Amino acid sequence: MWKKNLKHILKKSNSCLKKSDCTTLSEIALANRKLLQDIMKKYGFTVLKSEWWHFDYENVFDYPVLDVSFEELALIG
Repeated sequence: MWKKNLKHILKKSNSCLKKSDCTTLSEIALANRKLLQDIMKKYGFTVLKSEWWHFDYENVFDYPVLDVSFEELALIG
């Protein structure tokens, strides 16, 4: 039964769920989303309106694209 209800909810609000200004979520989900967005904004990122989990950096084109493996990053950090 819950799967049928979940499918109905997702079908009805799927387009809203991925948008950054969607408010048809639980209070916990909204609070967690706000926490993530606030932290990302604090460090110069902007949220994409179309997908809440994607962010852009304010000066993204000021930096070169690097091809660095995780192993190489581990040596740096």
